[in-house]
Amino acid sequence: MDISGRDVETRLTLAREFMSGVDELPTVPDIVLRIAGKLNDPDVAIDEVADLLLQDQVLTARVVHLANSPLYSAARPISSIRDAVIYLGLDLLREAIFTCAIVDLFKTGKGPLNRSTLWAHSLGVARIAKLIAERTGFLNPVNVYVAGLLHDVGEVFINFFRGKEFSQVVTLVDEEKITFGQAEERLFGTSHCEVGFALAKRWSLNEFICDTILYHHDIEAVPYKQAAIVAMVAFADEYCTLRRLGFEGHKPVDSVRTLLENHPSWGVIRRSLGGSDFDEKLIVAELDGSIVEIRAAVDELFLL
Repeated sequence: MDISGRDVETRLTLAREFMSGVDELPTVPDIVLRIAGKLNDPDVAIDEVADLLLQDQVLTARVVHLANSPLYSAARPISSIRDAVIYLGLDLLREAIFTCAIVDLFKTGKGPLNRSTLWAHSLGVARIAKLIAERTGFLNPVNVYVAGLLHDVGEVFINFFRGKEFSQVVTLVDEEKITFGQAEERLFGTSHCEVGFALAKRWSLNEFICDTILYHHDIEAVPYKQAAIVAMVAFADEYCTLRRLGFEGHKPVDSVRTLLENHPSWGVIRRSLGGSDFDEKLIVAELDGSIVEIRAAVDELFLL
């Protein structure tokens, strides 16, 4: 990303100033954070999670509906939250809850880009990054999914809460064929990465999520311990842009081969996770095959 010579702290300060013009910032529902906390405990009882979910009837209904969607391929109809919890298991349940809750977070907002267009990209990045994690032996693919889902939350925020300014971004991207981040830097002195990071910090989200949001366009600056997660999300982000999944913007590469050879994220993935053991062609073929499924899942999600 073009950072115009500004350091991270300067851009974060500008991001907070940019956000200060919004009267009421979005917040993650407390029940979601409580459930996420429970799901981090490997010994938590399924009934305990189900009882917590039942405190939010809207979230409960959406999770049950999502469990029946093509995203999770249930073998039989799921009619209750307890059935959903048992079928999905704790890891996939955390994935489903974050998907429903985060997409709902901006449900009433209006901006130049509609919700389904924005979230199609984020959901695609989440699914692709998780698939890479699974195929390269990463220990917690669901963490990669959640980081991918939230990587562009700053973009979503700017679209819905600073719509007039985001219209200027879209125009600049279209006219000059630059990336969204470059256009934001030019107009605001900061970007969706810093805005999203500031939001994630307000929500007290995990460090790996915050770092993914901040560094997914600057993979070489990411702290070492988060490098693998950020690299998988960064690669998935470029891949989904290449495949025209969600809002398009400017395509920085013209083929998957160019992406594999030139984008620093793939080298980080190899060094961090796979050495020379995994089959690039097989992984890319699986990624390409998943695009149709992801598009169907996005359509289903926005019928909820």
